[in-house]
Amino acid sequence: LNNLKFETKEIYNNGSNARVAVRIEARNNKAYTYMWLLEKVAKDGPMKDNWMTTGVSGPKLLAEGS
Repeated sequence: LNNLKFETKEIYNNGSNARVAVRIEARNNKAYTYMWLLEKVAKDGPMKDNWMTTGVSGPKLLAEGS
């Protein structure tokens, strides 16, 4: 992404679904947040109990630097 830094924060987790906010400080001196939606695979098979991304929001501008 060529960003300066990022941080994640778990917003919700019930053991099978989760939401994680990802804040990115971009090189253009702006900060954005994205919401990632995750789901734990329950079906038997090689991916059972792994977390999979089921959706990602568009970027939301948080702040602009000087």
